[in-house]
Amino acid sequence: MEKKTNLKKQISAYALGAMLIVSISPASAASDAKSPLPPSSAPSLNQTQLPKQPASSKAEDKATVISRQAGFELHFPSYIPGDRTSVTLRFSEKTKHVAGSFFSQTELPFYLEMWKGDIAAESKGLTRIATKKGPAYQGVQKEAHGDVHVLIWEEENGILYRLTSRLSPEELVKIAESVEKGNKVNVIEDSDEEQVLVHELDTAKASELFGAAVKLPAYLPGNVKKESVKISANIYKGSSTITIYDGAAGITGSYFSLVHEKRALSKEDTADMKPVQLGQGTAFVGTAPLTSFMHPELKQLPVLVWEKDGVVYSLKANAPIDELKKMAESL
Repeated sequence: MEKKTNLKKQISAYALGAMLIVSISPASAASDAKSPLPPSSAPSLNQTQLPKQPASSKAEDKATVISRQAGFELHFPSYIPGDRTSVTLRFSEKTKHVAGSFFSQTELPFYLEMWKGDIAAESKGLTRIATKKGPAYQGVQKEAHGDVHVLIWEEENGILYRLTSRLSPEELVKIAESVEKGNKVNVIEDSDEEQVLVHELDTAKASELFGAAVKLPAYLPGNVKKESVKISANIYKGSSTITIYDGAAGITGSYFSLVHEKRALSKEDTADMKPVQLGQGTAFVGTAPLTSFMHPELKQLPVLVWEKDGVVYSLKANAPIDELKKMAESL
């Protein structure tokens, strides 16, 4: 059983992480996803200013600098719930802590804090559990916007790692067990430019932000429930990327998502894809890799890409291509 504790210091990663929410970088791979935060659960996460990732950013650059500042090598997880996830890292000279924020467009964020410390002192009031990495300690922090789960362990001798999130305790254990030396993550470099991520939109607000009509497909495959469909927006320099997705995808296995971008379709978009005909014109069919711990039998998803009226649509789902075509034509 989990113990309810005040965890005076345990929540620091969560509080810090909320100020360090990251931007969304394009990615072709999908992964497990469940519902994002409900509108009332965390206003700070429903509309958040995010640092913009420069195109020339390299994953190892920021991590290497912070590793040197911290005095130890940073280890990262290979299992990161959600899709289109990026990471920010910060080092506090005052506390000597490294704080990483992991933010997905289709999943709850989580925060990973790393520092030199004493596991016995830091784990007081927490429940000891067994993991593949050895002993770890978990607990629950009561917050105004809902419980926050905490998991702490000693990654190396004297180097402590702490995960904080509204993700389930089981998900935090999966993330912790995947943390290893040599794992790389897409660390966002510092930038003065900002973008805004907005969750839990309706079609009217999404259309207003996008500057064009955003509609839900009238046709959804059987494994997608209408009540589970969510809308989010990623806004940068006045332009928006809209994503419609199944908030219960990790449970249902649907992995449905429909991305809207105001731009022209490029050769890069359609590389290794085959043309097909839709009611609205020519589209392109291909596949995208999928990493799913909840549905390991699924290795890839079909993808349908097309352009209409200056908007590029990218549709993925665990469904036959004919089902994707029906969804596209029902917009």
